[in-house]
Amino acid sequence: MLIRALIFLLMPLTSFAQSPDLGIFDRYLSLGDAPTGEPVNYDAETETYRLAGGTYLWTSVQGDFIFRAEVSGPGAGLRLADHLSADAPAFTLEAEDGAGEWFVVEIRREGDTLRTFTAPFGEPLREGAVQASELRNELFAGLFSGDVAQVTSFRNVRLSKPAFKDLVPYRDYLPSRLELLDVETGLRTVLLTSDHSLQAPNWTLDGAYLIYNSNGYLYRYRLVDGHVETLNTGFAIRNNNDHVLSFD
Repeated sequence: MLIRALIFLLMPLTSFAQSPDLGIFDRYLSLGDAPTGEPVNYDAETETYRLAGGTYLWTSVQGDFIFRAEVSGPGAGLRLADHLSADAPAFTLEAEDGAGEWFVVEIRREGDTLRTFTAPFGEPLREGAVQASELRNELFAGLFSGDVAQVTSFRNVRLSKPAFKDLVPYRDYLPSRLELLDVETGLRTVLLTSDHSLQAPNWTLDGAYLIYNSNGYLYRYRLVDGHVETLNTGFAIRNNNDHVLSFD
């Protein structure tokens, strides 16, 4: 039944390209020898990436962030570069050899500190090396596949901004993602993103909709096509995450 519910490296950059759809990323580069075949394949339906060996898929990010992905295959992982040139120093976090089908890698930037976390998929994250050095505000964050002879897969890739230092709970809110999780495979897909707080999604009994609240109102998300509509709740316009669909 399907239930939804540190290492500094210097690498030569030999090519620069853009693809019509790279998910959350902007461009890709070839590190060293150009890869054979299609450098990047992105499946928008499952939000998974396949990178030919020697490929670096990147986007720019400023300030603090949390960068996380699940990797299938050794010699690949996350890469942060200071700039995009042949002599750019890079911080990399790779999947471990013999780690199983999927391996989780995560880098958290906190000012001038980079903290790393890894684990085989399904196990608690283990904190690893802490790298402290002066960092540019803008870094180039991406996925890389280091073994030129191997195609590597990535899934559940998330680049998030953490809570700001002086956040006051229930007064200040962070942006949100509404996601579906297949609890059998662990694959997550993003249905909706918002700069507002999206709270407490509930399934309708027919499995066709999700009901969630935001800014006091209730909304209905139609799974078949992503259509969102406001529900008429009359006087009740201060709904929170304690809402229910029926008292029955």
